[in-house]
Amino acid sequence: MRRREAIRSEIKCLDDKIEEYNGKIYKLEEHYKIIKMNYDKIVRDVYEPEKACDLTPFRMCGEEEYRQAEVYRKRVIDELDKSLGDTLRFLSSIQDAIKNISGLIKECEIKKRVLEAELDNFLPMKYRS
Repeated sequence: MRRREAIRSEIKCLDDKIEEYNGKIYKLEEHYKIIKMNYDKIVRDVYEPEKACDLTPFRMCGEEEYRQAEVYRKRVIDELDKSLGDTLRFLSSIQDAIKNISGLIKECEIKKRVLEAELDNFLPMKYRS
């Protein structure tokens, strides 16, 4: 049977890990919020207006200029599509990391409960033979 001090030390290490993991989750959640807020702003203020932009009035400048403007607009939209898709994948990765770290916290909590139960099973010193 292990000594009480060793069990208490292990419990303290688990508490420290849990605190560290919670700090990491907090940071990931904060970064997620900032990135998501910027993503939504880009979609709302840049991507959607660019997609909806009607360049028909630009034909007044000439058919070739109009075609070049359409090609440029399509290139901008394609690049935005790619970047926005990459951002969504990154946000999903952050969520996966949060889920994985939460799993590690649960594992630590289970180990901690087992150790606490083991500690509770120690008889008080006066009842030992």
